[in-house]
Amino acid sequence: MLELKPLFDIEEDVAPWLLNRRLTSLDEEDESTSPSRKELQIVNVEKNGSILYTWKGMKGNTCIGIYDPHNKQNQLLYAFDREAPLISCSVNTERTLLAVSILQFTRRGLPVETFRPVSRCLTLLIEIHPVNNTKVLKAVDSHVRVQFIHPAANTRAFPENHLLVVSEDRCIEHVHIRVAVEEGCRVVVQNPDRLHKTILAEDFLWAQWDTQEQRLFYIVEKENNAVLMCIQFYPDRNYEMQLSFPLGLSLTATKLRLVNFGFNHFQEEEESLELLNLQVFTNHAGTMSVCYSHPVQNKQEFTYSIILLHRGWRKTFAVSLEASECDCITEPTFINIGKLMIIHWMCGMPVSGSFDLIQEFILGTLYRKAISETNTVDKLLPYTSLFNWDGEIPGITYSTEKISQPAFGEKIQNLQGFWEELNRNVESMKNLESLHNPWHNNSSMRKIKAQLFSNMKVDERANKHFRNTLENAKKVLSKVDKCSSEQQAVPLFQEEDCHQMVLTGLMVEKLKEYLLNYLHYIGRKKIDLIVNNYVVNLLGCIWQIVDKIWKKYGLKSHILCLSSRETVNPAEFIVFHMMTRVLEAVEGLFLPLPPGYHTTHVMLGLRCLPLHTLLHYIDLGMLHPTEQFITRLLEELDNSETNESLKFSIVTRIPETFGQKICHLWDHPISSSCIARNYVETLLRNHCTQQKSKHFSLRDKTPFESDFLPLTYLARFLTEVEDQALNPFEDQENVDAKFVEVAALKQTLTILGLEDE
Repeated sequence: MLELKPLFDIEEDVAPWLLNRRLTSLDEEDESTSPSRKELQIVNVEKNGSILYTWKGMKGNTCIGIYDPHNKQNQLLYAFDREAPLISCSVNTERTLLAVSILQFTRRGLPVETFRPVSRCLTLLIEIHPVNNTKVLKAVDSHVRVQFIHPAANTRAFPENHLLVVSEDRCIEHVHIRVAVEEGCRVVVQNPDRLHKTILAEDFLWAQWDTQEQRLFYIVEKENNAVLMCIQFYPDRNYEMQLSFPLGLSLTATKLRLVNFGFNHFQEEEESLELLNLQVFTNHAGTMSVCYSHPVQNKQEFTYSIILLHRGWRKTFAVSLEASECDCITEPTFINIGKLMIIHWMCGMPVSGSFDLIQEFILGTLYRKAISETNTVDKLLPYTSLFNWDGEIPGITYSTEKISQPAFGEKIQNLQGFWEELNRNVESMKNLESLHNPWHNNSSMRKIKAQLFSNMKVDERANKHFRNTLENAKKVLSKVDKCSSEQQAVPLFQEEDCHQMVLTGLMVEKLKEYLLNYLHYIGRKKIDLIVNNYVVNLLGCIWQIVDKIWKKYGLKSHILCLSSRETVNPAEFIVFHMMTRVLEAVEGLFLPLPPGYHTTHVMLGLRCLPLHTLLHYIDLGMLHPTEQFITRLLEELDNSETNESLKFSIVTRIPETFGQKICHLWDHPISSSCIARNYVETLLRNHCTQQKSKHFSLRDKTPFESDFLPLTYLARFLTEVEDQALNPFEDQENVDAKFVEVAALKQTLTILGLEDE
């Protein structure tokens, strides 16, 4: 279901450069001899996204290059004078030092130099600016991975470089490398024969390098329990042990597994049962999750656990593979995908009867953005729509258990950034119970919404609550980041949708009341800011989902022009379906939509659906004809037979308040009858007001009157109107009595099918 697209293609981004620079022995004019993926191999990705790769040079030697994704340029870093099978490679930030580990055997298994014994793996430190000395760091029989530690992007370069050397004999060393600049440009290693080395870990079973945040995770076993350790490296000092946490797992793995330490293409194939499939995910907000795959016992199911360290929970899932047609599944793969890949993934997901993926995405996104506002707001805002859900997902069973949370002792004096947030999350979870109730109640909110919608029919100045609600909405909408027409694929935020403004203002009002009950100590101004940002992010999130979908399928706003009815392509049906799913998800959570959403949705439905299906969707409430849509429908389409039928079918289904506003836009009997009905209704209402003081008894009825009292009352009422109004239209300067008469006659003939006669 998950389709991943590469951001870097070594054949497209590197191979042409090699051919143009004549850095390979292959023929530039013969495309069949272009370097293949087998000959061009990625070996590592550094913190700034630079990609290290290797290839066979002109003389059959091994070359190392680097690709910068920001400027899309390649650079040759180093070339060996012979073939050197590369296990691992890393370059420092200044690209002055290169660390490599190579095999000392050829691919045929013979030593490179047979006249003297050599170690199987050789780890080298090479000066490459300019190419100068080479220092042997390690010579062992096991494979070795190397990784430079990169300082933060906004910090100055330090004269000391730091290198991790990870050998598969389960030892991690930290090497301090001091450099000096000679003759203005030469960078050389100071005291290369006396490099300071520190052993960070021994006898570990698993290790992961966090490239972006420069953290080293590793696991050791203590008393049959897997203990997760974490060392944080800093740009202004060496490192600090920040975490030692028992995972409550009994490890069965027998072979070492390394995560994010480059790509070793000469690694022997390992059985997955012998490796520990585990990965750690963190983010800046102080959340840490450990994903662990249990050893596969059979091909019917696999089991994995997700440990939420910041919350003290462990969730274990068992997934049945009986319905899967793939026989190659042996263990799950844990991937940290972006906030765009998830939308792409949801586009291809079937609608689930158990939960709504779009609802989960919206609430999860809002939760992630809101918790950065204040430390305790994450206990009050929803992060899932499944607060009280106790259903089952077919083929998946799970269990939840509480675990101890990590403790940060007093000896750790430098908690900052991520670790400070993680410690704060842990402490708040210990002291406060999470609230599992949503911040609003749908039933009560619907009653308030109905009352506000009814107030829209009267003068706004007469209702203070309604006026305040609209003011709240206007403040939020004024903060929404509107993209330019060139960047925005879907035309939202381009009209004033009063109904959505009411919902937006109502959400702001109720959310403020809710947070004030629990966070009153931070002040009303801070809460106003949190709430406004929350609703702004909500509208922006919905817009982003829809806009990404439109861009994914190549739709432009010009397709919504009603006067040019071009052929509908299949992509429009897909986008309409996805917009319908978004609408259902948002309405299920009782959230507002960006102004213009309903207009865009119904106009797209007008293009994609046949008339009877379109009307059915409108009747079911899945499509909402807006005033903007009706106006464009009446103004842009001519009165051909097909368009007249379309207009009539939709106009008869719109609310009466809309009909009164737009009836003058359509020169048609239905509009004329609407004007006539409105006038007669006004006339009778005014007459009732004038006759309130008058009273007549129904007890003394004439012999010709009915015994059914309502009918008798109606007959007398109409008689009085007829007697008192010689010309019922004399007080209405803008209504012609003859016009109403003709309109009524024409409508009657139309209904009876006698208009052509």
